[in-house]
Amino acid sequence: MIQWAKQTGNRGFTIVELLIVIVVIAILAAITIVAYNGIQQRARTSALQSELTNASKALDAARYRTTTELYPSTLAEANISLSDATYIYEPLDNSFCLTKTNDSLSYYVSNSQKNPKEGSCGNDTMISWWRLNGNATDSIGSNNGTVVNATLTTGQNGQPDGAYQFNGSNATINFGNSTAFNQRNLTMSVWARPSSTAAIHMFLGKEQQYKYRITSSGVASALFATTGSGWTANYSSAGSVIPVGAWSHVVYTIDSDRSIARTYVNGALVASSPMSAPITAFNANSLYLGSTQGANEWFSGALDDVRFYNRPLGAAEVKGLYSAGAQ
Repeated sequence: MIQWAKQTGNRGFTIVELLIVIVVIAILAAITIVAYNGIQQRARTSALQSELTNASKALDAARYRTTTELYPSTLAEANISLSDATYIYEPLDNSFCLTKTNDSLSYYVSNSQKNPKEGSCGNDTMISWWRLNGNATDSIGSNNGTVVNATLTTGQNGQPDGAYQFNGSNATINFGNSTAFNQRNLTMSVWARPSSTAAIHMFLGKEQQYKYRITSSGVASALFATTGSGWTANYSSAGSVIPVGAWSHVVYTIDSDRSIARTYVNGALVASSPMSAPITAFNANSLYLGSTQGANEWFSGALDDVRFYNRPLGAAEVKGLYSAGAQ
């Protein structure tokens, strides 16, 4: 009897104990996998950033090897070989943007953004970014919009509830009167699908400061008040009609330092005009999407992915935005 008791004292694991061991092993394996994936992600990110940094230096070196100081029109001209990369060069203003992708990671450099930045061209120096994906929240700032009578609709990229529909009579989004909107140099970018151009239709406007809109003939135009009161200039993109029922990417830039205003439609420059005077003063009026503060010039149609920058984007960056589509 004593011998039997000793033998039973050396029993094996019970089922409960085995299950506990299995659970512990599974948890440790999961932790190891997560840690390994994190290491892989950081390695891919570091490799992307390193390749783009070297490419940016090579592009600058190639530029200064020429007497004209122009950037190369292709990567090959700078002896750069990059896979899964998109290079956009725009001779209009000697600007470039280079984007490289690795799986789900995407980083870019440009003539104005030499340090690799996550995302696509034109993602830096935004003051506000209203993606309009289900709401009018500012994705990067605090200038959230108040929606009045506008309704959600399918976005430019096909996303359900990815844009807002404006009825042409009383629908608007009010972004408030933040001083962040008081910029001497700026860019406004919007995807628009008008349903009518029978009258003036507002994209984005700050009364007695600037208005970006479609004229009654369907032409993209910009109106500026350089002193914060009284309109002093009207710049229209003659010959570039925004089609009804189709999405168009419209970008307006103001460069007060160089006294030039530009308009782009679908990545192409359609108007470039010298400003009669730089913007020197601002007012406290609110910024509206789809109308003006005075409740007129109502937009009829859909608007998507609205961006406001504190600098004039380069032509290559504008092309990059158009190529990327609404986000």
